[in-house]
Amino acid sequence: MDKQSSIAMAILGLTLALGMSSAAFILGVQAKKAV
Repeated sequence: MDKQSSIAMAILGLTLALGMSSAAFILGVQAKKAV
């Protein structure tokens, strides 16, 4: 169970990081289009 929870946390962290980076990328593209 401890191993499973650590794997779940790693997947959650990766998903969160991916979402943050993609959101920042989209915001950057929109900012470039606005300017």
